[in-house]
Amino acid sequence: VGGSANVSADLFDRFDYVALGHLHKPQSIEQNRIRYSGSLLKYSFSEASHTKSVDIVEIDAQGAVTSESVGLSPLHDVRQISGHLADFVGEEEHAPVGDGADIAVGAKSTDYLMVTVEDRGAQLDLMGKLRHVYPNVLHIERPLRPDDPDAATRVEDRLNRTEEEMFSSFFKEATGNDLTDDESQELRALLDGRRRADREASS
Repeated sequence: VGGSANVSADLFDRFDYVALGHLHKPQSIEQNRIRYSGSLLKYSFSEASHTKSVDIVEIDAQGAVTSESVGLSPLHDVRQISGHLADFVGEEEHAPVGDGADIAVGAKSTDYLMVTVEDRGAQLDLMGKLRHVYPNVLHIERPLRPDDPDAATRVEDRLNRTEEEMFSSFFKEATGNDLTDDESQELRALLDGRRRADREASS
């Protein structure tokens, strides 16, 4: 993938149609007959703006190619939305699923979401409040403010956390619960095993 830009499309002149893989975004290379169909689903929030599709390709006896791109509509889309907490949950602390908050952002409440919450100050149980309206929230962002003197320190602290600390934080954010002692012990064993395998592979 890293060197694909260095491969000339002229190399495919002898072929009627070239179906390429791996790249997740549907795209053609110079000509529509040299094409990445893309992935069937969105696998990360970086793909939120992609339109997923499948290509129906017909090649006749003379090698003439016709193709049609058919869009796909998943049961749960992957989206990024932003706004203040009240925009999502309404005036009441516990707005019902599918209430005006969902209408306000113009899409299904069961989509997989990354939500940027623009409120200033601390927010208690932010994930719980959002999941009351959007049950499939996967990630919350809080934008850094230029006037926040502690923002850089908090980012540095997050970057310096261990893998165990990062997973424990993610687990609590995702489930609302701390890891049990048994779960923490199992996590440490898994991480130690992976590090051991990495050392052996590089030796």
